[in-house]
Amino acid sequence: MTRAAEAAAIQRQALGPDVSVWVSASAGTGKTKVLTDRLLALMLDGTDPARILCLTFTRAAAAEMANRVNDRLAAWATLPPGALAEQLVELTGHFPQEHETARARQLFARVLDIPGGAKIATIHAFCQSLLRRFPLEAGVPPEFAVIEERSAAETLTEAAETLGAGWPRILFTVILPNVRMAVLSGAFLTFAIVIGEFTMASLLSRPAFGPYLQLMGANRAYEPSALAIIAFVVTWACMGLIQIFGRDRRATMAGR
Repeated sequence: MTRAAEAAAIQRQALGPDVSVWVSASAGTGKTKVLTDRLLALMLDGTDPARILCLTFTRAAAAEMANRVNDRLAAWATLPPGALAEQLVELTGHFPQEHETARARQLFARVLDIPGGAKIATIHAFCQSLLRRFPLEAGVPPEFAVIEERSAAETLTEAAETLGAGWPRILFTVILPNVRMAVLSGAFLTFAIVIGEFTMASLLSRPAFGPYLQLMGANRAYEPSALAIIAFVVTWACMGLIQIFGRDRRATMAGR
């Protein structure tokens, strides 16, 4: 048995509808393929597609799995009998019976008949769907909307103004808590730059930025001020980039 055939046989063990399976593997080893094949095997075994729930961490992973399942089912509906039998043998490990072949051709239409399609979504999207189905039990408004992190501060500011809060209270209770991470990032970045500059200056036996400005100021009037302003702008630009990338990463982890 070749290594590819051995790997396929091991992956096929995770497709059994009568067993619970935990799949653990590194990136690029075929986890998504195994999960997709397991969904197909469950439906081919007779499980109602509307009763299958598949949860992922990101929207990209959910879309990828949904596309793979739909592409396979669409192909099954139109493949010639011989080609379909080959794919089913590759999936299940045995030659399909007539009722299995007929069911494979019908699965694509059955999935399309499900309201909203197959239930393949992120954990956050599934939780939101539960809240929308049972808003009274959950204690949330029926038409609630999820606030994006970038618009949270603006929404909180508008709500505070509507309730009659003054700008000092809005500044200290709404705005400052939302920019605290940016301020801390800037302070840490500044500290790292200063320590890194001192270390590099010591290793290279060169004057640090501060002493260099002092030496330059002894002979020139405007260059030290210009360099100080440029250093200030670069520091805060780096701080802004840290904040932007940090928000994008948190949004991706939440989402996606």
